[in-house]
Amino acid sequence: MSSTVGIDIGAEAIKGIVLSKKKNGPVEVVAAGTMPIGELGHMKDSADKTLAISIKLKELVRGARLRGEEIRVAVPGVIGGKPWNQLFRGKVAGGRIEGEVRISDGENTRMLQWIANRP
Repeated sequence: MSSTVGIDIGAEAIKGIVLSKKKNGPVEVVAAGTMPIGELGHMKDSADKTLAISIKLKELVRGARLRGEEIRVAVPGVIGGKPWNQLFRGKVAGGRIEGEVRISDGENTRMLQWIANRP
């Protein structure tokens, strides 16, 4: 059985879901949750906004018990009046997540490798 965690950081809330699939079986929702972010979604990007959203994300992950072997996080935004998206995808192993991020402005897309280590 494999499970995937999906995270969507939107303008109004952070949403999370865990999907599980047994070999040759249907996909099941194991856990899901929503964490409103209030005015944070409408603030200009800054270190304070990033920190506040990361705290809300941690609360959601703990409260909704979002756990899995694979994680996907979508982070939309606007840069210079133009929409852009980042889609992070990675495999969880111990205190490390390793994967790739797809960055797109709707016209151009690029892929980068990323690694996150638990301190």
